Amino acid sequence: SKIDKAVKRKVLHRNNGARKKASLAKKLKAIEAQLNATVTESPAV
Repeated sequence: SKIDKAVKRKVLHRNNGARKKASLAKKLKAIEAQLNATVTESPAV
């Protein structure tokens, strides 16, 4: 990923990169959960 490349090139500190990736994963998981909840709530036609 772009974050991994930035860490590898020492543009970002290793811990900063890990924190950014964890934050993105958390946001993605929340969005997926919201989408799944919306899909299960809508009635099948």
